[in-house]
Amino acid sequence: MDNSELNLILENGIKYHQQNKLIKASNCYEEVLKLDGKNLKANLFLGIIFAQQKKFLEAERQFNKSLKIDPGNSDVFNNLGLIYKETDQIKKSINSFNKAIELNPNFIPAYNNLGLIYHYSKKFIKAEEVFLKVLELDKNNIDAKINLAILYKDTFKLDKAQNLFIKVINQNPTNLVALINYGNLLKVIGDKKKSEECFKKAIEINSKYFPAYNNLIVLYERTNQNQKLKELIDKAYLYFPENMVLKLFLGQYFYKIEDYKKSIDILNNIKFHKNEIQQEKLRCLLLAKNYDKIGNTDLAFKFFLNSNKISLDMKEKNIDKDKALKNIINRIQHFKNKRNYTFSNLNDKKAPVFLIGFPRSGTTLLDTILRSHPEIDVLEEKPITTDMLNHLQKIINGDLNNLDKINDEQIINLKNEYFKNLEDNKDKNKNSRLVIDKMPLNIVHVGEIIRVFPDAKFIVALRHPSDSVLSCFMQNFRLNDSMANFLNIDDTAKMYNLVMTLWKQYINSFSINYHLIKYEDVVTNFKETMEPLLKFLDIPWSENILKFYETAQSRNLINTPSYDQVYKPLYSESTNRWKKYENKIKHVLPILKPWVKEFNY
Repeated sequence: MDNSELNLILENGIKYHQQNKLIKASNCYEEVLKLDGKNLKANLFLGIIFAQQKKFLEAERQFNKSLKIDPGNSDVFNNLGLIYKETDQIKKSINSFNKAIELNPNFIPAYNNLGLIYHYSKKFIKAEEVFLKVLELDKNNIDAKINLAILYKDTFKLDKAQNLFIKVINQNPTNLVALINYGNLLKVIGDKKKSEECFKKAIEINSKYFPAYNNLIVLYERTNQNQKLKELIDKAYLYFPENMVLKLFLGQYFYKIEDYKKSIDILNNIKFHKNEIQQEKLRCLLLAKNYDKIGNTDLAFKFFLNSNKISLDMKEKNIDKDKALKNIINRIQHFKNKRNYTFSNLNDKKAPVFLIGFPRSGTTLLDTILRSHPEIDVLEEKPITTDMLNHLQKIINGDLNNLDKINDEQIINLKNEYFKNLEDNKDKNKNSRLVIDKMPLNIVHVGEIIRVFPDAKFIVALRHPSDSVLSCFMQNFRLNDSMANFLNIDDTAKMYNLVMTLWKQYINSFSINYHLIKYEDVVTNFKETMEPLLKFLDIPWSENILKFYETAQSRNLINTPSYDQVYKPLYSESTNRWKKYENKIKHVLPILKPWVKEFNY
């Protein structure tokens, strides 16, 4: 066979490849390689097909064959970098992209891929440098601008991200990737109206672009707009009648409107491929919640276990549940004796208020109630205190013993940093007299917080220990070192015990201005429970808080797993819920029993 015939087969393969007819394309490439094993294009393109089919080992072998033919081919190194990223070989991925750039210093796709892998591996400064380098090479490069804007969003440089997205959309108003990501940024900022407009615009541009529907459905679901949610699902069904993700959303919709049996029927008839683990995790979680609602605790517990098992399998390698426990244990050991800090009179601003407690103890409910008051704003799980604590850790070189040695100037700087961030993050449309900083697990860092703010106030949310532990196990938390302890009941109970041991030591070691508030009391004796709390905060009573659920319905986005619960009037079914599951959790009840007694349950 002469070269012209080989080229014709190769061209047919490329044509099939462009039409996404991968089997026909690979047959053509393989035919070429039988006759000419050193054909670079056939080797390279066959490797790309393997990668598209997620056959990463075969793809890597094929690309390495290509390198034997042409050791200096930057395209091959770029593709190898993508394979290594998919197989979580981060160092090899970075080396491959760098090699591609070394061979071709103007190879923009390799730069963008390198920036993305730096972003993925949380090397944010390097990622920014790479994307800015692309824009030096090509100031109009859309991909680099979008990648940089997403990086700014993920590193909380929200103004920079917004400005860059606006520039991209002005440059290319029909860019679907930019519209979707800008819509998600607006969702983070809390502008659900403009976020909705972005997703709708993407659908108008391409009515068969599923990510636009997907993101708008998620927005409607997260903001509890159930009617719009159902209408959009029905519209999407016209274009995607066999889409399993759409059926998953439909099952979620019926759960939200409390048609649990219909939701179960839909969810039990969905099957996801083994690589669609996020979708399978949500399916298991929804089935668990549905079975819980209809009282089938055996199946509910089974599917909660399945969901958490998937979360464990998906966990990033750098997440370490033991690290969170060690941090707590270190503080238990350090603060076991009464501390004698020297406090200077440096409090030239009003003392901050912190809403803390073990997760799933009613902090989101309290958040929603308190923000219904016209004089109160609540910052929901913003990293304000985290940023201050990170700065503090640098000052003390990570050694709690050095807390005694902080000087007045350092304290003043920490205070100023905190109050500036508080001011930047509060609701500018609300003239609040009080801003409350809500981050439940700041309960672990009370000893450090009062070193900076000795006159701080703490609202401490409590719930029956068994209910709190069970609810943590049942929730779909975004995993970090702490939340990784909630993937099984044993670890959750262990962490609860450590956190409460530390809290008890704090109140024994320091004079802390705090107010305990029980979730069950809020549910059963609302006004009698909330009046003393408002008095503790020096805030007058307001009838507004009696209709807090109306405030929840008007909120842009609630960023906790409780978002679909707090928009309803108070209900008592979540109190003493643990009793239904007593036979499933009985082995950890002895760990929790002392705390049940401690908190008078």
